Amino acid sequence: MRSATRQRLVSLCTLGVALATAIGFAVSTRGFAIDRVDLNDAGIWVTNNADDVYGRINLTAGSLDGYLTPGSKSSSSLDVFQDGASVVARDIANGLLIPVDPAAVANAVAGQAVAAPDARVGMGAGTIAVLDPSTGQVRTASYAPDSVPTLAGVKPSAPARVTLGAATPAPAGSAAGRRPGCRSAPRHGAAVRTGRRPRRP
Repeated sequence: MRSATRQRLVSLCTLGVALATAIGFAVSTRGFAIDRVDLNDAGIWVTNNADDVYGRINLTAGSLDGYLTPGSKSSSSLDVFQDGASVVARDIANGLLIPVDPAAVANAVAGQAVAAPDARVGMGAGTIAVLDPSTGQVRTASYAPDSVPTLAGVKPSAPARVTLGAATPAPAGSAAGRRPGCRSAPRHGAAVRTGRRPRRP
């Protein structure tokens, strides 16, 4: 009984967290794998951590027609997000989001924003979202289709759109931490209320 109750509680908590994340992150595209790309822009942006660059593959020519580096500091931990012709590069190691101007093949350095290495980032449908896992705060910024994205809304100083709650670190020896908004399973030896009277021995 205790095991079944614990499993149900864990399942409900996991489902609740997944739904909250899906709602807060209406768009979630992790990494540079792009499921839906507008082929009219004739380019897909990819990363190369070994050379510390990100660049555009010209689909018509079938070759790389331009590339950029994240800045003066070495990273070797890059990511890139693309929504049609709107592109944002991520320097994970140095905690930066960098808008890209594809027409000029240049970084829009003045518009870059800080994003912690452990932040979760999603981009699509004219919105970029950043989740800070330490606080559960989600910040978003909107941009016009095929434009160079403006990231003011996802900077740490911008107000959060929604707060999902921070996950509590897992205690030593446990498989997972306690999730926000979820009750923990009964500890070993604790009474579990089932609505039935205990049987007499």
